[in-house]
Amino acid sequence: MHPSLKVESKKIKNSYRILFEILLNDLKSLHRDSFIWQKYVHSKSHKYQEGTPPVQMVVDYISGMTDSFFVRTLENLCVPKRIHLS
Repeated sequence: MHPSLKVESKKIKNSYRILFEILLNDLKSLHRDSFIWQKYVHSKSHKYQEGTPPVQMVVDYISGMTDSFFVRTLENLCVPKRIHLS
């Protein structure tokens, strides 16, 4: 609840929503080829893989992120890479 953090709280809230939606849509459409499956779900038990709803998988993945990993993941999935044209 530090005052400095409150300045960024709206951006942080939006970032969580954006990342959640991207990961959930990716998991639902690509399943085992999705980012979250490759980075997280594949290492879980068969029971988890088969019995856990996609929404919960995304919540579990995001909840285990450090702040810096969250930002890096958001950047990797959302921010376009610079394209150098010759």
